[in-house]
Amino acid sequence: CRDFIVMAQKINSLITINYKNKLVLQDTKLRALQAQINPHFLYNVLDTINWCGKMGKSVEISILIENLSVLLRGAINTQTIYHTIRQELVLVHSYIAIQTVRYGEKLQFYCDVEPDLLDCKIPKLLFQPIIENSIRYGLESTGKTCSITLSVQPEGESELIAMICDNGPGMVPDKIKKILTGKLKPQGNGIGLKNIDNRIKIAYGESYGLDINSEPDNGTSVLIKIPRKPL
Repeated sequence: CRDFIVMAQKINSLITINYKNKLVLQDTKLRALQAQINPHFLYNVLDTINWCGKMGKSVEISILIENLSVLLRGAINTQTIYHTIRQELVLVHSYIAIQTVRYGEKLQFYCDVEPDLLDCKIPKLLFQPIIENSIRYGLESTGKTCSITLSVQPEGESELIAMICDNGPGMVPDKIKKILTGKLKPQGNGIGLKNIDNRIKIAYGESYGLDINSEPDNGTSVLIKIPRKPL
């Protein structure tokens, strides 16, 4: 009986240690994936400021620096890997303001978020990299006007769906499959959609993540499904 009690205690201790190690591993993975995004944020913004400096656009530089400070405070704070949708939208609008300086009327952005969802918890930098990809492939690669819409709506009582749609060149099914499996790497220093999908699955489980709907010459829609949780 004594040996059985000792064995049970050891098993319980091992379970506790293994559980804690798993949590630490998940947290480490999340922070590592997020770290891939933060330097790219800074690189793109500084590149735009440099471009405006060469053009002698002092007003635009002021706008860029102001929004850069917002991004630095919000995005590169490594103390937490989560924040609210409300806080994410601040980063998104700052990023759009920076890109609008560069592209002007060629960039059109629309936002439709259910007010009741603004205080829901999400991984930081969840929407911005997808919007950045839309600009890269829908505007930079074509030179045409790029229209991007971000919407966040409830899905039942316990989940939410975020959708980022653009009017870009779209993709064939084979390319979508390669993106979701990580076989197709993003151009340059871009952040791949597989990175975002990995972060969601690490945070919430395999039943959550993102999906892509797209057709050639008919734009792309990226859907994100996550639990509806307050911060």
